[in-house]
Amino acid sequence: MASINKGYKMLKDDKEYIEGYFKICELFNRKRTLIDIYKEDSRKSKRKKSPETTKKEQREISDINTGIKKQDRLFWNKVDRSLKKGKHFAMEKLAAHYSLDLFEKKILLFFIYLEFHHISKNVCSENELVTTFDCEDSIINKMKRLQYFTPAGALIKNRIIVKESRRAYIYSVMEYALSYEALDLFSKMLNGADIE
Repeated sequence: MASINKGYKMLKDDKEYIEGYFKICELFNRKRTLIDIYKEDSRKSKRKKSPETTKKEQREISDINTGIKKQDRLFWNKVDRSLKKGKHFAMEKLAAHYSLDLFEKKILLFFIYLEFHHISKNVCSENELVTTFDCEDSIINKMKRLQYFTPAGALIKNRIIVKESRRAYIYSVMEYALSYEALDLFSKMLNGADIE
């Protein structure tokens, strides 16, 4: 009797790689949007949220986190299995060239997703990124991941993502966006070019 395990099949090509991870990016973006809505509702509301409302919001975020963790684990298992079988992917070559770790690859893929989907906001602050990508609801994980957004971090140092500032209320908020150079390089790699 043959064993069928769809979660562990290999990825054939860059198309499957990108489309596969973009499904996870949809969940990350849904989480980001919900967090923004909840914050805005709290800011606009004259009274404190009821415990029931707070629990409902936490449950919605928790459900999304559960989906992200499951799909993310399956996706990266497929990538590992595919690489071991000799498959090559543009994102993996780019990540190896710039010494990106798994978290940095996820951030890069998320920014590429934001760039190519009809999303009104394709920039993110450090806090927004570490909160969106924290599926364990761990303040320690969030604080640890801030290191990725220092000048020494591979994404910043290699100008894969770049800072954009905007005025928000009284203070300036630094946000990041995918650099044109990184997008151009990735596009060329998808077309078969090597990194120089």
